Amino acid sequence: MEKLQQTGIYETSGIHLKFGAGINSIGEYKIPYSIIETSIKGWYRTFFPRIGYLVFNLYTGQDFKCRFLNYHKTSGYTNVLYITGLLSENSLHFEQHGMGKGYAVKVHPVVGYYFLKIPMCEIVDRQIQISNVLENNGRTLRYLEKNEMFHSFDNSYLKEELAKILPPRRLYLQDPIYHAVNFIRKMGGQLTIKQLSAKFCMSERNFNRKFLLKVGLSAQAYCKIWQIVSVINFIHRNPLLSLSEIAFKTGYYDVAHLAHDFKKKVSLSPSSFREDIIPITEKYLDAPESIL
Repeated sequence: MEKLQQTGIYETSGIHLKFGAGINSIGEYKIPYSIIETSIKGWYRTFFPRIGYLVFNLYTGQDFKCRFLNYHKTSGYTNVLYITGLLSENSLHFEQHGMGKGYAVKVHPVVGYYFLKIPMCEIVDRQIQISNVLENNGRTLRYLEKNEMFHSFDNSYLKEELAKILPPRRLYLQDPIYHAVNFIRKMGGQLTIKQLSAKFCMSERNFNRKFLLKVGLSAQAYCKIWQIVSVINFIHRNPLLSLSEIAFKTGYYDVAHLAHDFKKKVSLSPSSFREDIIPITEKYLDAPESIL
């Protein structure tokens, strides 16, 4: 039985959203996840700023539909497991329709590398069906997607299969790129390649090569994601801070540089983001960090 903590409700004309969170125990993992239960007439549009994680998704429901409005403009279908790679440009614009549930798990990119066993650049800017990427294990997962109705992320057959294909934690815990990603996040992206390669005892060339393989973006581009995430977090969680204070705290020379970067990477100005953030985007930002 799925045990959820309700975290909020949003209602407006033709739209009812209920937000929740839970933890799924699978093998040696305890995986926090977010859930949105939807009842939407027509199509409801929103956007999701870039974050430094891959995102695992499962959608359930008879008539639930969703689709990306930019990047590769892919659609998501119920009863299928997806993972979305890092986004290289700006926010993801997204719309959904119908009654159902959407489950989301933030996944560390290096864990994604050991899980999927492909270069992470292959899923940048894309949502992919996980069973199409996995080799032998993908066959069983595809069978389950076609023949077993997933009413929740807590489905016993799904958990059993994921326990087989999730990588042993020791693999990525021994990988310096895993720890480099964590360090970038901790420092809010305010790092240079020279600093990173020195800290993890590699040449700059070797560090960049391994980082691109296991994360999907260059270290410089990935640092920029976390710098913008730091700005978003200050705007979202500290409404009394001025933009000049936020610029200073997040490593920008001045407000003009911050505003230019933010507009380019988020598709909104900082002031518009502060005023116009909607509940589904807010819950996305507040979702628990997962497989780490």
